[in-house]
Amino acid sequence: MTEPRKFSSFWNGAQLLPIVALAGWGAARGGWEVWRALQTGLLRHGKGPDVALDDRPLLFWTLNGFYSLCVLVTAGLAVFYLVLALHEMTRKKGGGR
Repeated sequence: MTEPRKFSSFWNGAQLLPIVALAGWGAARGGWEVWRALQTGLLRHGKGPDVALDDRPLLFWTLNGFYSLCVLVTAGLAVFYLVLALHEMTRKKGGGR
């Protein structure tokens, strides 16, 4: 005689929602910074020197491309976690016959 399978997961849907919110906020903030850098031609850094398009174009485009890739990956993870959270919250619990 076998026991019904119990559903247990490391993350449940309610725990994933704050992660979705944080990742979404990070993607939105990063996207805003990339957009501003493209408009002004200046990448501002908090502790280091700013990188201007006129002074160092190769460094500007390399950093801007890296930041854009990070924003896209973060947005993709936010969407993935949102789908996972919605799936966890809407699936039926239990495993009876």
